[in-house]
Amino acid sequence: MAGKTNLNFETIHFNKNVAARSHWNKKVPVLRHTAYFRPQHRLSHLLMNHGKYTMVIPEAIQLRLNEVANSAAAKHVVLTAALSILVQKYYSLNEAVIFTPLYRQTDEGKVIPVLLTRNDQENFNAFVNRVHQELTADFRYGHYFLNSISSSADVLPLFGQMTGLIVEGLQAAQAFDEYENALIFTYGEAGTLRIEMIAGSYHEPHFKAIAGYFVLLLEKLLNHAQIPVGLIEILEESDRQHLLYEFNKSEGLTLSSGYVPDLFSKQVRLNGSGCAVEAEGLSMTYLELDELSNQVAHYLTTEKGIQPGHLVGVLLGREYCLLPVILGVLKSGAAFIPIDIHAPAERVVGMLTDAHAQLLIMRDDFGLTLPSELQVSDLNKDWEAITSSASEASGYVVKEDSLAYVIYTSGSTGQPKGVMISHRALADYVKWADAVYVNGATSVFPLYSSIGFDLTITSIFVPLISGNTIRLYDHEESALLINHVLLDHKATVLKLTPSHLKIIRANFTAESLSESRIRTLIVGGEELESGLTAEIHELFGGRVNIFNEYGPTEATVGCMLYQYDPADGYLSVPIGSPADHMQIYTLDEHLQPVPFGAPGEIYISGSALSEGYLNNALLTAEKFIPNPFVKGSRMYKTGDLAIRVEGNKLIYKGRIDQQVQLRGFRIELEEICYALQLFAGIKEVHVSLLEVGEDQYLVAYYVADERIDERTLRSHIAELLPDYMHPSYYVKLHSFPLTSNGKLDVKLLPKPVVELEADHIAPMGAIEEQLAEIWSSVLGVDKALIGRNRSFFELGGHSIKSMYLINRINECFSIQLSMPEVFNHYTIELQSKLIDHADQVVEELIPEIEEEVYYNASAAQQRMYFQQSLNPLFTGFNICRAFYVPNEFNVEQIQHYFNQLIQRHESLRTSFLLVEGEVKQVINPPVAAVVQVLKNDSGAPLSDVLESFVRPFDLQKESLLNIGLLKDSNGKNLLIVDVHHIVADGISLNILVNDLHKIARGIVLPELKLQYRHFTSWIESRTKIRESQKLYWTKKLSGQLPRLSLPAISEQEFLDDYSAEVLRSEIDGEWYEKVKVKMMESQTTAFMFLLTSFFSLLYKVSGQTDMIVGSDATGRISSQLDHMVGTFVNILPMRIHLNPEHNIDQLLAEVRTIVLEGQEHQEFQFDQMIDLVEDSNQLSGNSIVEVHFSIAEVFSNDHDLKALSFESVEVERKLSSQYKFKVEVVDTGDRIIIAFIYNDKVYDQDTVSLLMDYYIHILKSVLLHPLQTIKDLDLESNS
Repeated sequence: MAGKTNLNFETIHFNKNVAARSHWNKKVPVLRHTAYFRPQHRLSHLLMNHGKYTMVIPEAIQLRLNEVANSAAAKHVVLTAALSILVQKYYSLNEAVIFTPLYRQTDEGKVIPVLLTRNDQENFNAFVNRVHQELTADFRYGHYFLNSISSSADVLPLFGQMTGLIVEGLQAAQAFDEYENALIFTYGEAGTLRIEMIAGSYHEPHFKAIAGYFVLLLEKLLNHAQIPVGLIEILEESDRQHLLYEFNKSEGLTLSSGYVPDLFSKQVRLNGSGCAVEAEGLSMTYLELDELSNQVAHYLTTEKGIQPGHLVGVLLGREYCLLPVILGVLKSGAAFIPIDIHAPAERVVGMLTDAHAQLLIMRDDFGLTLPSELQVSDLNKDWEAITSSASEASGYVVKEDSLAYVIYTSGSTGQPKGVMISHRALADYVKWADAVYVNGATSVFPLYSSIGFDLTITSIFVPLISGNTIRLYDHEESALLINHVLLDHKATVLKLTPSHLKIIRANFTAESLSESRIRTLIVGGEELESGLTAEIHELFGGRVNIFNEYGPTEATVGCMLYQYDPADGYLSVPIGSPADHMQIYTLDEHLQPVPFGAPGEIYISGSALSEGYLNNALLTAEKFIPNPFVKGSRMYKTGDLAIRVEGNKLIYKGRIDQQVQLRGFRIELEEICYALQLFAGIKEVHVSLLEVGEDQYLVAYYVADERIDERTLRSHIAELLPDYMHPSYYVKLHSFPLTSNGKLDVKLLPKPVVELEADHIAPMGAIEEQLAEIWSSVLGVDKALIGRNRSFFELGGHSIKSMYLINRINECFSIQLSMPEVFNHYTIELQSKLIDHADQVVEELIPEIEEEVYYNASAAQQRMYFQQSLNPLFTGFNICRAFYVPNEFNVEQIQHYFNQLIQRHESLRTSFLLVEGEVKQVINPPVAAVVQVLKNDSGAPLSDVLESFVRPFDLQKESLLNIGLLKDSNGKNLLIVDVHHIVADGISLNILVNDLHKIARGIVLPELKLQYRHFTSWIESRTKIRESQKLYWTKKLSGQLPRLSLPAISEQEFLDDYSAEVLRSEIDGEWYEKVKVKMMESQTTAFMFLLTSFFSLLYKVSGQTDMIVGSDATGRISSQLDHMVGTFVNILPMRIHLNPEHNIDQLLAEVRTIVLEGQEHQEFQFDQMIDLVEDSNQLSGNSIVEVHFSIAEVFSNDHDLKALSFESVEVERKLSSQYKFKVEVVDTGDRIIIAFIYNDKVYDQDTVSLLMDYYIHILKSVLLHPLQTIKDLDLESNS
């Protein structure tokens, strides 16, 4: 909030206290992450904004505390120590930061951070002594308090990240009142403990548990002060027993009651004539599948020498022979290795070599160079021989510990690892899945995913052991196949990933899914967001059961399950409870259970656990460790984090190592690093997963002497890794940024910036330009960087993005592109050739509408209506312009001209009413223009005359236009036009003046077929466009919205006085020419460059990196609006996450993208954006934009006006603004005029003057030194 984090100019000149600054800066890196104990798993609207929980500390603990600490200050030291240990244990941290006020006798109310490091070998007495020393040192520099630290230019903002401690009577109880999102532990003089959340997220069950843990830990620390703190646990023994054993009670199926071949054979006996497999134009009964798989088994054993325990690679698509082959391998006693047919040849060969496979079954050679000892069965050649083999059962009896399959996943050493799944594990999983997902119902499972993805295991074996049907889909890429599956109306149970759900959300409506037979969705592979799940649930009309299935490959597909409940209030759908015969633990680094709400690593044990990694005993021993809670069993260390919430459910919270999940695939980032390091010239590599809104991208950073052509790197990676492991971006660095202890500082890695290719060729022609616009929107890449020959995938596209691209192209050009066409035509040039054969693009016409008594107001009109109604005397929406006109123009002539304008433009005779709570436009019959003759007998300045003419409008008045005519002191006619912004904008005034000068010249103007009411009706009908743009702004405005912390003199949050002052400066001469050169070099506008410099100023003054500055969009999204009078301007919140390590050119590129993206999504109105954020309940304040930056609209037709002796006049008038701070810039053609408009109740003139000096200095500095990093910019000249 402005006022709650105000800076002063002591802060800007922070070098006054070097010793104190040095002391606090040592703590800065840790201070950035201090939001402990927040209930982050709940949806924010279900949490209270403020709340507190109080408990009485048991008397025995109070007595013990009094014995140990006999003064308030001593109690403060002990409690600070205990709270820091709670934080360290709860989060497994090496340090903790506790905020606490200075003592009353020193400097009441100032809050400081206390940084305490962890030492598990230290006892509590020793730790308390160390805490006392830290507090003493911190209090010595307490005058340099937290507000000053957070404003330093090289420090990230710290506010909103506090966990604090107060001892009543010793420290000011109100010390934290000015801070947002502060969680305060208060020790009361009566022996109470109160936990209070100030302006944050409060959830009582969560904080009740935290209070209990704190008191229990305090008791243990006080009573066992001589033993190492590392041995003291947070949990009570009863809680520990519950988490380890009660949670893992298995009440399911009997173990080992048959294995997959036996379970399939049982279905053959029960349902032999039933359909086992179907596809377009074919089907296979259970008897036929049994016979074919028996023939495969006999062929393998008799012709290929396959024996029990052998490994057989299966390199087949989703085809007719796939299921007989897999079942035949199992019946022969061998295990199969499922291999994706799209995997790179080198990876396929590597897997088969690592496995020492005896046989590879395939249909084409795929250009593989296989080991000479590996047998190959090509079904194109061998199928006839297979189908001639014996068809009776092989007689092999499955053993529970024999392998069923080995599936390869990404490996951290750079090589994929083979996960061994036994028959026992497979049978236990599929029987459990059958009981949960099928439960006796007739079901159809679609098989549309690669067999190399363990999601497919469910789709193959669950239907086959339950007597149900598999439906094959094998004619498109799997990302697009999900559409076919749903439109086919055959499947009833669908296994998929959250990325597939996003495709469904983008491509389907409730109506198009109304006939769907899907009743069960099994989702796995990634974190499942509740918002996405709710949308899917609604799309299916609530008719589907949605299950979130969690489980790494090492636990046989899935080992935990939760059925989505729409009434849940979680941010992510829980992963729930253990599957039958499985045990799930969330443990700390000491293998001890973590408490309620705390993140812990997931460990998995039970009957469906993998046997380990094939031919890799070392890695198996590292990941599969003895289970300390169940004697004789093992547990798997997943590297996944989860928290336990109410109802004993687990919620997935991401990874703790280098393995990530991307679009359903688990990927070891080190494997990508290893592949890149094989490229000559690359010295070091780091790969990160970058999150942008809902999207995720792999970014490869590399150190090399010279930049490597990106296409060469992509070609290199394509030979070694599957496409889902290909980085979207490659960033060359001179060296990696390091932390003070020599480790890679990931936080300082720059975000990727797409650059122009050396051979860049811009799109040519209308179709290619439109395609570039679509690409820019889909990829989030600056349109100027999209060349006509650049690959969609090189710019960050992937299969999911391809779907969005296809939908946008098909919608825009009224054609139907398929996924293969996009993959084969991956440049703008190639795609335009496809479109050339399609129907010609026709612009969507704004339709005529019937005449009504009332018409709906636009969103902008509604906003202005309510703001004007709340402040009827407000004149900030008055648009007033003055012109010198020929002296022969008399009142009657001007009246005649304006009568024609009022007749021509309905907006000039529109009034507004509130009808049943909704704002309506009323189009009145033409009214006579009234020209007010003004006098200035006293010779007052024109600004005073203008001020007296401008007065508030009554929005119910039949015309919101005032016209004045003044004979000035020189005898010249001054025409004054004042119109309310609710019916016109700056461009509208241009239109009116152009029309006026044509009418005065006797030119007959053509009739206007479209008026503003047509626009409002049309724009309302564009729900699809609006919804797509809503998604953009939802992402843009997600999370905690930043509040700019500028040096203000007032703490008021909302304005009740809109009066404003202005301070101006100019950029002219050589500096103006330098700005123009910069614009040409960077392909940007003056607005983009000046906004970039303004963001730099805001960062240097506030220290903030997340900032929002409002700007204006014209809102004229169609050429049909070019001559329409009305209000179209929209406010666009330009949000940037500034990287201080970037130079001005990089920041300018980011701002350019932000501006272009905002303009592309300008149809979504600002007041609708306000509805997207939580704090939109005050119309008098602005919940998103506090600072505004714009290019002032100027008349482009002055030369035409002068030809008629019209001359626009700049008259200074009293300013008013709905913003606390606004910047207006005007490019006159030979200079840039910069105006800082500010509310003088919030900012004083000296402050604004200093800010202007800083801004001009930054502008000149970045023009001279464009490669200087933002953090190194000086606010003043060194001289």
